[in-house]
Amino acid sequence: MPSMSPAPLGSEDGPLVVLAGNSQVVAFRRSDGAVAWRHTVQLSMLGMAMKQLGPMELAFHGGRVYVGASDRVICLDYGNGQVVGEVKLPSNVRRPSFLLDRDQLYVCTSDQLLGLTLGGQIMWQSAHGLTLLECSPAIGVPGNVRQGDASGR
Repeated sequence: MPSMSPAPLGSEDGPLVVLAGNSQVVAFRRSDGAVAWRHTVQLSMLGMAMKQLGPMELAFHGGRVYVGASDRVICLDYGNGQVVGEVKLPSNVRRPSFLLDRDQLYVCTSDQLLGLTLGGQIMWQSAHGLTLLECSPAIGVPGNVRQGDASGR
């Protein structure tokens, strides 16, 4: 797997706004709204290619866009949308919840909390014991919180 490590800092102030949902990740130029790049998320079920349906999670760091699909975390280059790397999640979820803090990405699936390096290595995973059928949980550390939401509402 290619490294998901971030590129040099500076892209956070970059010229693109990114939209993700229903199998598409699209970057638009802030200056004029033109599409800069597009990435289609393909899932595989029983050996057949399928589109990612529903919401996806986004996080940004060091020139990278981290995209949470139902079965994996994909790392894209912010400037051109090329795939830098991906990590398969141990269980599927409607949309994983992310928290990017320091040089770690915490990912919550339907039954696990994972700690990932920004290079795409799973440092640890732990069963969280929450019932997450219709929502994604809030996830946080002091000073950095991502609020969960109800899906489909």
